[in-house]
Amino acid sequence: MRFYLISTLLYVNFIFTAHAQITSSTISGRATDQDGKTLSGVSIVVINNGTGANYSTTTNADGRYTIANLNPGGPYTLQASFIGMATDVIPNANL
Repeated sequence: MRFYLISTLLYVNFIFTAHAQITSSTISGRATDQDGKTLSGVSIVVINNGTGANYSTTTNADGRYTIANLNPGGPYTLQASFIGMATDVIPNANL
């Protein structure tokens, strides 16, 4: 009985260890206008071209944004839109 319990604990530990090795990517940046002034409230959308999954956020008061837990690789399409300005698109970005 003791051997079975130890084997089970080792197996469970292996599952958690293997799970911890999964990697992810993060996209972060700062939105600015043509004069270099930061823009808050810009809508940032990241779309995985292969799966169609989309992730979104809005820039903070400093114009900064972060989107975490993206699958490495790609390609991704990045879109930034703000009221009164043209949408900026970056196609086929790889992480």
